Amino acid sequence: AIKNEAGGRWATFAALWTTGLAYSVSVIFYQGATFMRHPAASALWIGLLIVLMAGFVALLRLVGQRPAPAPLTATE
Repeated sequence: AIKNEAGGRWATFAALWTTGLAYSVSVIFYQGATFMRHPAASALWIGLLIVLMAGFVALLRLVGQRPAPAPLTATE
């Protein structure tokens, strides 16, 4: 449905973003739940995923602030 409404590139981005977000949340939850078994590894995973997700959101915000290209006009 997204592909038909917004295009293939947006559909690909949406699929990758939601999959990555779901993976990150599930790993953070699992590592938090089993933190006492392996605190160093859990802390590493949790910290790494938080940094990666925050970095990606910052990148999206940076790209979103760029001005859109000027629309093309038809010339005869």
